[in-house]
Amino acid sequence: MSNWGAITMGSRISYFNYEAFQSIIYDKTTLVLFLLKDYLGQDVFFRALKEFFIQKRYGQAKTSEFIKVFEKVSGMDLKPFFENWLNSYLLPEVSVTHSVQKVGDLYHLNLKIVQTKTLFVFPLWIEWKEGGEKKRKRLLIERSIQDFSFISSEKPKRIVFNIDEAVPGVFR
Repeated sequence: MSNWGAITMGSRISYFNYEAFQSIIYDKTTLVLFLLKDYLGQDVFFRALKEFFIQKRYGQAKTSEFIKVFEKVSGMDLKPFFENWLNSYLLPEVSVTHSVQKVGDLYHLNLKIVQTKTLFVFPLWIEWKEGGEKKRKRLLIERSIQDFSFISSEKPKRIVFNIDEAVPGVFR
């Protein structure tokens, strides 16, 4: 229901479609917070959340104040992360390609992540089997085109992107 509006439209969405309002304001906002936790890491996320609650206890809070606290605690500019997640009805459209090359005794897992339309910043989890073991890595997607490479002693198999469909959007 993302096409009904951005999170920042708030209750205005409910005038047009109450189900869309519920979905966007509660579900999408919760999802964005989970993405933020994965993006920053759990320790930084919860330190920032605690700081925000301390500062805004018994008072009203603005989204801009929330972002400011999270930027201060993380030491990062989070405007690129929040820009499209909060202010746009769009969702990421992502093309993911991979190749495995043997170089000597090692294998190189090469990944190319391309956002085909609007730029979103988000964490993207990938998983593969290496020998009998699952390997899981978090990629921080911050540009329209990004390359990643991992080296392993055994050939990576069963490569899966966007595990549990944690990031909404279209992944090909």
